[in-house]
Amino acid sequence: MNMDPLTPAQTGLYDSFRRLNEAAAQMTPNNPDGYAKPLLAVNQAETQAQANLRVIKSWNENIARLLDILA
Repeated sequence: MNMDPLTPAQTGLYDSFRRLNEAAAQMTPNNPDGYAKPLLAVNQAETQAQANLRVIKSWNENIARLLDILA
């Protein structure tokens, strides 16, 4: 079983940027739903991106520690 957290975190990060772009595209004066839904989607995409970045940062720090131990 592969327990590498990097790939899902990268995929999640790309997904958060995709969601952010979709929400930004909906922020137009012609949107009948207004700005509330797109702004909520932007907030959710930001939270998702931050969580995935924390996973990537933690993975990077752990790899660095392992390389220091092995060196």
